[in-house]
Amino acid sequence: MVRDEAELKRVCEALKKEPELGVDTESDGFYSYRDKICLIQVSTRDKDYIIDTVELCSINGLGNIFRDPKILKVLHASANDIPLIKRDFGFEIHGIFDTAQALRLLGEKQVGLAAVLESRFGVELNKRFQRYHWGKRPISKEALTYAASDTHYLLSLKDQLLDLLRERGLEDEALENFRDLEQTEPVPREFDPEGFWKIKGAVDLDPRGLAVLREFYLFREDLAKAKNLPPFRVIPNQALMGIALKRPRTLKTLSKIPHLPKTYKGPRGKELLKVVRDAMDREPPQRANSRLKRDETSSSIFSGLKSWRKEEALKRGVDSDLVVSTNTMDEIAQRSPTDLDNLAHVPGMGPCRMERYGPAIIKVVRQRIKAWESSTRRRSPRRRRRSGRRKPKERK
Repeated sequence: MVRDEAELKRVCEALKKEPELGVDTESDGFYSYRDKICLIQVSTRDKDYIIDTVELCSINGLGNIFRDPKILKVLHASANDIPLIKRDFGFEIHGIFDTAQALRLLGEKQVGLAAVLESRFGVELNKRFQRYHWGKRPISKEALTYAASDTHYLLSLKDQLLDLLRERGLEDEALENFRDLEQTEPVPREFDPEGFWKIKGAVDLDPRGLAVLREFYLFREDLAKAKNLPPFRVIPNQALMGIALKRPRTLKTLSKIPHLPKTYKGPRGKELLKVVRDAMDREPPQRANSRLKRDETSSSIFSGLKSWRKEEALKRGVDSDLVVSTNTMDEIAQRSPTDLDNLAHVPGMGPCRMERYGPAIIKVVRQRIKAWESSTRRRSPRRRRRSGRRKPKERK
């Protein structure tokens, strides 16, 4: 385990000479209000390194390796690691191979690392370490063995998957996907007081239920900060929704709320009942339209692309987002490109996607624009035609 800067410098000098590295991270997101990376695991063909980012003041030497596109970094589900590395250390990562993404592109359904290592290498990972407190020191020997296993087999797994991608003519498409993953940005850490709208079922609540949900959402955030725990471990969303629906007035009713932690099913529940009472006296929240609404044309295009993408994904036997991402479809719908040159400028439409899907996407866009224009003409009021004939005079 690398714990001091002199040792890290020696390790980085060795890693610079490697053509490819297995990389993974471990965080303390299950135990801290503000999660952080606690370990970075790096494997070569013959060595495993575990870098202690809690003990080390700086790991800038590693950043130079991550930024170097000539050194291939092999990760599993890199969308989980790349944003955290960018956020915690400010490193960009160039030159990646994502084994989970490769498996999905090959049509595999089991893409979790534990399942993949067991099926392909006969290695069984101890699942109890999936929720290990990586921020605590010292780390047990068994936990370190588990952490090293996450990267130990990645280069061999990459070899297997790269052969399969080449056999099926998918290598270029995979590399394009990997380049897109390098652009994954971290989620802002700032608390969003309007975030309760994103809780499943929130939009279906009545005004009083929304007032209760908002109050508990804010209450939970303050409590999570004080306890230094992630909000979902203080009171899960299912319990927040249960309270918003039932609006309990007694401890007995409160104790029957599903998923509510036992801590609040006794005398401490009085604190929650007060939050309910306070919420009932407040004005219900009104949803702010923070996102730019699509107009009728772009809504129609987006709907058409969504249907097309679903059919294409079923045809190929892959997940829909591997065809075209939702963000890319949204951008296409807003820009409404009617030719391939303009479509090529949409972020996420790389050369492989353009070649495979470009003409089909343009066809959907044109059809939807034509249908919308046609329906607009039908809806517009018709002008009354003036007849050239004069009204005949009445006979006396």
